[in-house]
Amino acid sequence: MEVEEIIKNAKKWGLNFIDEFEKTLQKESDRGVILICASTIDSVLEDLIKKYLNKNKGRKKIIDSLFEYPNSLSTFASKIQFSYCLGLISKEIYEDFERIRKIRNKLAHGYEFKDFASDEIAENVFKLVGGHKFIEAENKKKNSHNNPKNTKTENKKIDRRIVSRFYFTTTVSYWLGVIAINVEDTPDFMLDKVLDI
Repeated sequence: MEVEEIIKNAKKWGLNFIDEFEKTLQKESDRGVILICASTIDSVLEDLIKKYLNKNKGRKKIIDSLFEYPNSLSTFASKIQFSYCLGLISKEIYEDFERIRKIRNKLAHGYEFKDFASDEIAENVFKLVGGHKFIEAENKKKNSHNNPKNTKTENKKIDRRIVSRFYFTTTVSYWLGVIAINVEDTPDFMLDKVLDI
């Protein structure tokens, strides 16, 4: 599926906030971007799990209590793991969300200020599969339109912080789009069959 279609369908089926989300991120510090992205993923996973569990009506109060501290699904890590175990997210999404969680923890719990240019953050960001998938899809799209390749090589210095930040935010938007198009229009009784991305 094309990246444009993923984002379009994500907006159509419930992630209408993607444009606003990306505008908000542009104004944020690196620490703010990481914390907002992690919080957004956390919220989306909670909604995803609740939708899956609520297919058995009448248990809403108990299900909601699972997400209250200190219960079993109150942490970001537990939501990522549980979503994967239920088959609600693919292994690639699981691994990227785990990397994002670890990046978030380094910033949220550390006393040293780190940004996207720091080795510790950038090395983990460039392992994110979602950013690579997005760029591959964009490159295929450009090549399919028979755009002549620029044969001149420009010796531009690429700002590591900007590229790292782009990969991070693109990964989050890409995976939120994938989750949205695979869930929002799916009847509850079919969730477990359809969500194997």
